[in-house]
Amino acid sequence: MPRTVFSRRDLANPENGSELATPANGSELANAENGSVTSERLGQSVVVRVRPPVDADACHELGAQLADAEASDAKRILLDLDALESIDARLLHVILKASRRAMYDGDRLRVTRGNGHVSAIFRLTALDQTIRFDN
Repeated sequence: MPRTVFSRRDLANPENGSELATPANGSELANAENGSVTSERLGQSVVVRVRPPVDADACHELGAQLADAEASDAKRILLDLDALESIDARLLHVILKASRRAMYDGDRLRVTRGNGHVSAIFRLTALDQTIRFDN
């Protein structure tokens, strides 16, 4: 199946008043790409990837894409942080909020530990005791 990639901005065209569209292949969750945050439906899973640079807009987009994944019928949601070399409080906040929501909604969210600094921050903040990680 070909991969459909488009940004949230492409979904609605304010110039012609169009509403949010769905991808032509009819998948329940649109594959989306916006700067450093992408999401992709793979079978019964949704993979959300974060790549540098991560700014305030990317954090907002991550929150939106995680909410979209949570609203889907995906059995598993994987947040892939492996491409990041660092992580800040804004991104930690988005991840923690999504993790808390997941506890009450089927516990479908798993997060990769990331590398180096990212993994260390999870340990130093004790979030490695709260967030469910992908093994």
